[in-house]
Amino acid sequence: MKAAIYARVSGDERENSLDVQLDRLYAYAKKNDISIYKQYNEIISGASKNRKQFNEMIREAKLKCFDMILITNLSRFSRGTLVSVLGTLGELEQMGIKVLAIDQNFDTSTAMGRAFLSMNVILSELEREMAAERSKAGYQHAKELGHCMFYPPFGYTTVDKKLVEVPAEAKIIQNLYADRKSGMKLRELRDKYGLTMGRIHYILKNQVYKTGEFYLKDKIYITMKPILEEYK
Repeated sequence: MKAAIYARVSGDERENSLDVQLDRLYAYAKKNDISIYKQYNEIISGASKNRKQFNEMIREAKLKCFDMILITNLSRFSRGTLVSVLGTLGELEQMGIKVLAIDQNFDTSTAMGRAFLSMNVILSELEREMAAERSKAGYQHAKELGHCMFYPPFGYTTVDKKLVEVPAEAKIIQNLYADRKSGMKLRELRDKYGLTMGRIHYILKNQVYKTGEFYLKDKIYITMKPILEEYK
C-alpha cells in the first residue's frame, strides 16, 4: 500500500503544529507498514480553493501515483461545503483511492467510514455558520456602542475603545497636505516633518482624512469629522 501524506494548518495556527501532524502521520505509516509516496503540506485555510499542494496531490492521484491519502483528521483535508468535500472524496473513491483520518478512525472505503464522514462534514459546516453568526452579532453590538474594531491610522487613536482624533498628528497631516498642495517635493516633506516616504504617501493618498469615513467589511463603520475637511 502506497500513501500520500497531507498536512495543513491555517495562517493563524502555529507552524509547529504542521510538524506535529507530519510526525504522527509518518509514525502511523511506519507502524502499519504503509510506504510513503510523497508528503504534501501547506499553510493556508482549508476553505481556500487555491491550495497548491492539495491540488497537486489530487492531480497526482489521477495519475495513480498512490493508493491512499493519510490525514490526521478531516478538518486538515478540507473545510469546504458538504457538497465540495463529498465531491472530492467521491472522485477519489472512483479512482480507487481511499482517505484515512488517523485521529477519527474512519476509512472512506467502508460504509461506516463514509457515514461518519458525512456527519463530520455537516457538523463542521454548522460550526462555521454558528461562528459567523456570533461574529456578526459581536460586530453589530460593537458598532452600536461606537467601539473601534480596527487599528487606528495616523492622526487617530482609541480612548475607552472609541476612535478619537490626535490633535498634534492631525495638525501634521493638515500642514503636510497644505505644503504638498503648494508644490513642496516629497523629499522636502520628509526632511521637514521627519516622516518616512511610506508614511507621507499613506497620508496623501488616504481618503479617510478627507471623508472621515472608516470602512469595515466594505461598509461605513464609523464617521468622524474629517481632518482635511477643507479639501473635501
